[in-house]
Amino acid sequence: MTQTLTKTEIMNKAGNLPRYTSYPTANHFSEKVTSTQSLAWVSSISSSQDVSLYLHIPFCRQLCWYCGCNTSVTHKEDPIYKYLSLLESEIAIIASHLDPSIRVTHIHFGGGSPTIVPAGKFCNLMDIVKTSFTVSDHAEIAIEMDPREISEAKVAAYAKAGVNRASLGVQDFDLNVQRSINRIQPFRQVYDKIELLRSYGIENINVDLIYGLPNQSKETIHKTLEKTVLLSPSRVSLFGYAHVPWMKKHMKLIDETKLPKSEERMEFFELASELLIKAGYRAVGLDHFVRPDDTMARALETQTLKRNFQGYTIDTAKNLIGLGVSAISQTEDGYWQNFTDLKHYRAAIRSGVCATGKGLAVNEADLFCREVIEQLMCYYRVDRKSLSTQSSYYDQIWSAALEQLRPLEAQGIVKIENEQIILLSETRQFVRLVAASFDQYLTASKNKHAQVA
Repeated sequence: MTQTLTKTEIMNKAGNLPRYTSYPTANHFSEKVTSTQSLAWVSSISSSQDVSLYLHIPFCRQLCWYCGCNTSVTHKEDPIYKYLSLLESEIAIIASHLDPSIRVTHIHFGGGSPTIVPAGKFCNLMDIVKTSFTVSDHAEIAIEMDPREISEAKVAAYAKAGVNRASLGVQDFDLNVQRSINRIQPFRQVYDKIELLRSYGIENINVDLIYGLPNQSKETIHKTLEKTVLLSPSRVSLFGYAHVPWMKKHMKLIDETKLPKSEERMEFFELASELLIKAGYRAVGLDHFVRPDDTMARALETQTLKRNFQGYTIDTAKNLIGLGVSAISQTEDGYWQNFTDLKHYRAAIRSGVCATGKGLAVNEADLFCREVIEQLMCYYRVDRKSLSTQSSYYDQIWSAALEQLRPLEAQGIVKIENEQIILLSETRQFVRLVAASFDQYLTASKNKHAQVA
């Protein structure tokens, strides 16, 4: 007899699963992958393939209590300058192992707060990137921004360096919610900074919002979304807050009694989705909403949407090279992550080697499951006959996953027919639960993930 679960119970079950920005997921990385291995993988990248770069800036001026990123607070410039010097050395190490004819098609600055880097230093860093790698004339160059750190001098530097997409961390516009997470930034401040970016030709604007924060309500969500729509961003991301104080001690500063319950979180997401779609945005994947003229909307239509460590992306490069402390890289051979602490990262780079702390070599079964999971996460459906790998060797994995999905099929969450797995429009928030049926590593790591919806 099939057990019938409520929508909340299913969401709670799905919320304990990975977000599948990679497969296998990063919690399976081990120290078996060393600097020697990762540099060998870099060297083996074919000249016919493109590469993306991710540069991590692990500093902020103020710690936001909800933050799950690898960052630290500094009010001085010296730590930033010393770190940039290390980053430049790492670029040289990687570039010396990469075929110079390989094109870099995407560059993403994340953190922390990349906007903490002074204007001149940012231009210098971009000059080094462009002289070390063959950057495509049409490359997307994106930077995550803290609106409180944006100045005209920095925006001018971004425009000069070729930045063409800005992602602003807004989270919520309600003052009470902002106080609860130690991040005060009025709507007018965000509005003015977006106008400044546009005046310098940076038209592609992303706004990042978070639901599940303390003191949020349907009313605050509604008002935040109304203000967000007024900003007319190209994309809006709507992430669920992951409360993991056992991993991030500063999250203990958040009043847990003010956190919304699971049912409320679902209501917040559904309300926000409804408002964005009503405003003309298209839903893309699990947590993105884009204007119909945005490149991500076109990627969805042409079935070229991808998912990597930055979330949903139009980046079709098969290789991602992460630079900086804690940065993660991906090639067809495997994954590796730089040391997550500055001390070990610094020691490795000063020794002239890659700062690899851990990683994972992937096998053929991993590649098969990765393709299936990515298809589900991007398009909410997968067709066995359309997969790039058609070997009967994988029929057993496919069949076993279908058996796991039968209870969800019985509840109307997923449809299975003609070797296709399809999520219905009203059940798409359960996609992680469906994708997990192809996760061959999940049994060994059950319940290691944060409760997020």
